[in-house]
Amino acid sequence: MPSVTDWINASSTIVLALITGYYAVITHRILAFQKKSLELEKRPFLNLETLQTKLFIDSNDPNSKKAGVQLVLRLKNVSKVLIEYKVTKIVASLQNRSIHQPQMVNQGGFLYPGQISDFHYDTFRDTDLSSPVIDGMLEYEIEYSSEKRRTYLTGRSFQLTFYTISKQLEWKTMKEEEREISGEEIEKRKGTKS
Repeated sequence: MPSVTDWINASSTIVLALITGYYAVITHRILAFQKKSLELEKRPFLNLETLQTKLFIDSNDPNSKKAGVQLVLRLKNVSKVLIEYKVTKIVASLQNRSIHQPQMVNQGGFLYPGQISDFHYDTFRDTDLSSPVIDGMLEYEIEYSSEKRRTYLTGRSFQLTFYTISKQLEWKTMKEEEREISGEEIEKRKGTKS
């Protein structure tokens, strides 16, 4: 017949095995969390900081009610890695006017961690500023990646309201997208742009 000491030893062994199993599960969870944390640290994140407008008023007629209006997207690399980005789609309109083939100084580039860059859409020339409010829309898609690793797509669609007296731009997000895109989808997207 087992003695009390044997029961205590057996019970202690079982408790010790349960505690060891519990610590093994917790250690596994911590390692999985650290792995995910490390992946996120290496993942690129491109953020739209703000939308702005630039006005180009004729210096020969400063009282003119017509001006050039340019939309500016302020982008920021909020990750810890170098980002390469390319604007793959951008469409805008103001006062129900759009620019058929917009001219942009650039369509992408590189951003170091924490760096901010302004992306300038083509100028809407001869925009009538006599109305106190100008409505419009903006839609864009940007592909970005870090060091030729995974590629991501960020895109948004905005309803715009420009107040001509205060020169303030307000926007309402209508659609927002952020996702990883596969190599096959990248090639397919390149094929549709040709």
